[in-house]
Amino acid sequence: MPEPLVALETTVLSHGLPYPANRDLALALEEIVRSRGAIPRTIGIVDGAVRTQCSAADLERFYPNGVLVTGYDILFFWVARMMMMG
Repeated sequence: MPEPLVALETTVLSHGLPYPANRDLALALEEIVRSRGAIPRTIGIVDGAVRTQCSAADLERFYPNGVLVTGYDILFFWVARMMMMG
């Protein structure tokens, strides 16, 4: 009988938690799945293609960095802009 697969989304990496907490959570989730006898598969869209198993290099692309990528960053600057423009 084949081992069960558990799909994990890349959303946990790119939204909600700051780096490195998002990376640590993603790695912990994969380990929890493995400890329960299943195979984790982190899925995401990389270069416009769906990946059903993202590599470590693929996952690095989802971690927020100095670029404005989180909703909080975008909202903050949108509100600031609206206030400055009256």
